[in-house]
Amino acid sequence: MKKAFTLIELLLAITLLIGLMAAVVMTMNGVLDREKYNQSKEQLKNYLNYTKYKSVNDQTNATITVNIENNSLSSPFDSEIEWLKDFTNDITILEGSNTNISFNFDGSIDNDLYLNVMSKDGAYSNRLHLSPIGIVKYQDLNTNSVVTSEEQ
Repeated sequence: MKKAFTLIELLLAITLLIGLMAAVVMTMNGVLDREKYNQSKEQLKNYLNYTKYKSVNDQTNATITVNIENNSLSSPFDSEIEWLKDFTNDITILEGSNTNISFNFDGSIDNDLYLNVMSKDGAYSNRLHLSPIGIVKYQDLNTNSVVTSEEQ
């Protein structure tokens, strides 16, 4: 007498495998979206730091203009760092403390500034705080946790 799986057992096993695969794919999409958002936050930080360092190097004042309606930033050095501005594809700028971020020729800024940003799907949001002494703090607006990242 041969023992074999019944059709119902095979269908049940296949259904369970499909369900597990769907759960894994959905989890991976969430992880990938979060990572894309984190990379965009780092690009935003790099954009601010590049403008600051370029201002010091050229011994000139430089202003980044924040345009919330167009979800864009612009600086006098954009032609040199166009590749760095891709972060606006993955994040939305919700609001800022000022529409201009002005770096003095010594790299300082006059006031504490912040930008509230959110992932395109609205799942993640942060406040980027830029202090006059060059410390960037990301505050998670969902949990109120603060992550400090000092300039290199």
